[in-house]
Amino acid sequence: MKKIFTFIAFFLAFHFCSAQYFQATIVKDNNDLIFKIRPNPGGGDISTGWSDIEFFVRWSDSSPTFAFGAITVNNTDFPGVVIPNNGRNIQGTEVGYINNWFGISFSATPANTYTDGMEYEVFRVALNVPASSIPFELVHNSFFFPHYLALVSNSGTDLTNPDDIFFYGPDALICDPNCPATTFGNNHVDSGSIVVDWYADLDGDGFGDPDSSVRAAGQPSGYVANNTDCDDMFDTVFPGAPEICDALDNDCDGVVPADEIDDDGDGFSECEGDCDDALATVYPGAPELCEGIDNDCDGQVDEDIVFSDYYQDGDGDGYGDEFPVVDCQPPGANYVLLDGDCDDTDDTVFPGAPELCGGWDNDCDGVVPAGELDGDGDGFSECEGDCDDLLDTVFPGAPELCDGLDNDCDGVIPADELDGDGDGFSECEGDCDDTLAAVFPGAPELCDGLDNDCDSQVDEDIVFSDYYQDGDGDGYGAGAPANDCQPPGANYVLLDGDCGDTDGTVFPGAPELCDGLDNDCDSEVDEGLSFDADNDGFTAVGSCEGTADDCDDTDATVFPGAPELCDGLDNDCDGVVPADEADGDGDGFSECEGDCDDLLDTVFPGAPELCDGLDNDCDGAVPAGELDGDGDGFSECEGDCDDTLATPSRARRSCATGWTTTATGLSRLMS
Repeated sequence: MKKIFTFIAFFLAFHFCSAQYFQATIVKDNNDLIFKIRPNPGGGDISTGWSDIEFFVRWSDSSPTFAFGAITVNNTDFPGVVIPNNGRNIQGTEVGYINNWFGISFSATPANTYTDGMEYEVFRVALNVPASSIPFELVHNSFFFPHYLALVSNSGTDLTNPDDIFFYGPDALICDPNCPATTFGNNHVDSGSIVVDWYADLDGDGFGDPDSSVRAAGQPSGYVANNTDCDDMFDTVFPGAPEICDALDNDCDGVVPADEIDDDGDGFSECEGDCDDALATVYPGAPELCEGIDNDCDGQVDEDIVFSDYYQDGDGDGYGDEFPVVDCQPPGANYVLLDGDCDDTDDTVFPGAPELCGGWDNDCDGVVPAGELDGDGDGFSECEGDCDDLLDTVFPGAPELCDGLDNDCDGVIPADELDGDGDGFSECEGDCDDTLAAVFPGAPELCDGLDNDCDSQVDEDIVFSDYYQDGDGDGYGAGAPANDCQPPGANYVLLDGDCGDTDGTVFPGAPELCDGLDNDCDSEVDEGLSFDADNDGFTAVGSCEGTADDCDDTDATVFPGAPELCDGLDNDCDGVVPADEADGDGDGFSECEGDCDDLLDTVFPGAPELCDGLDNDCDGAVPAGELDGDGDGFSECEGDCDDTLATPSRARRSCATGWTTTATGLSRLMS
């Protein structure tokens, strides 16, 4: 009793509501009563130990005896034992009894982890008699306890919920907070109902599914007590049901009638009208086939079947010979609907076949393609790889010839047959260097250090000369000669004797300059540059002494400031010859020499007079015979026989036997 009151005081001190709690269950298993718990589903795992578990029951006997070795009710001993689940550190002790109810206390230390949704056995009462013979009620004491089963954690938290206490099992008691209650002082006694198994009846045929059940005190909606339905998806299937044509075991005898089975897999059974359930091509509505049977089960054979001409196909190419056989299906494995095979022994020959390189008419169009013919008689056609069927030296595997052709048709012309430098010769034709256009058989030999004509000689018949290096570019060289057939360098020349090859004004024959050098290489310096050669008082240009401005020191009439003479010279050295001294028309006379028209080479002093109306001899007079006295367009020297008369009639009288002038020109008069 001391234990009980100590527990009650302890329990009242720590009871609070918790969102994470246990569901507790008492299950009747044969002769055992099993107490199980599980974390509230969806609330998460619970890791805890227990300071106490109290299990309170009320017995019919007013003074039962309870011990771990046995239970005594109504003076009857029930041999058995309370077995804690020591595998989870659970130990059990007897609490005692008061007012005809008893408590069994368990604890679990250290803590265990209880996984969300999994169920764990806490203890069982093992009896040797049916548990149903032990009358008991679950005690709910509202004063001392908030509900009739308490799980108390090590921290003092109540881990049960009065709405989640369930009792089930065959003939067990079930009670929840909505059960009827009887008041005994401060005690509430919840009397339970009998719990049985109920089976789901999904098809509503009154027979339940043995694999889908619940345990309840009353019949749940959609459930029945019977569990003999062999297919709870069909309300036509249940024990004793009449068999119908649906391929199901309607009466649940384990056998589907043979005429409901589709033996040939065509979708119809015999009870559905299949007139031959051994053939998949025979069933109601099947297409009628040409096979001598009633395919569509309408009592007729091969109705509405089309008959056609079939041709024997000897080579299996899909086209047959010209002799048809009429039937509704091929009369043999090698019969086809297409004819026209022009060679029924060759499966590459049929109408529309691709042409092959065989030299025959594959597509049966009556023509052998030109590419399959050997045009040049070399044993190969174009389709066989002849790359030029007009030349019999060109075919696959032919020996290569020196002809610039791809003789063997390998797609490559040998390099030695190609004219690499465009000189008209290939290597095989004797070009000894096909990278140089100046080298080929018969080429002119050049001074280039090469065998230009490919005769194995270099630069034969070429003239070699001495070349001298010209250091100042004046056309004359100096030093030792280089004997070669061409200048060995850009600054080599054929002339030597330059006595100053670093100065371009010094070379043999150069004009002597007043520069202290032997310009002309005659071993004299500035010779002839200090004298007035023509004694006109002026020294020549470039003279080292005197005026050094005489533009022509060989003519005494030429010097700076000299009077201009009619001699065609620049007498005054001003750089200009007067225009009247020039012979403009090349007749040998200038204006200053009396040429009265320096634009006409027929006019100059002493020139013969011509019948041209000009003063040819520049004597100041035009001869009268060259003048047209009467203005008729003709002078006497031009044949006017009377230059005083311009009229035609008078002209005829004056020149009756010769040429006469008329208004329209000259005419020949006959005497």
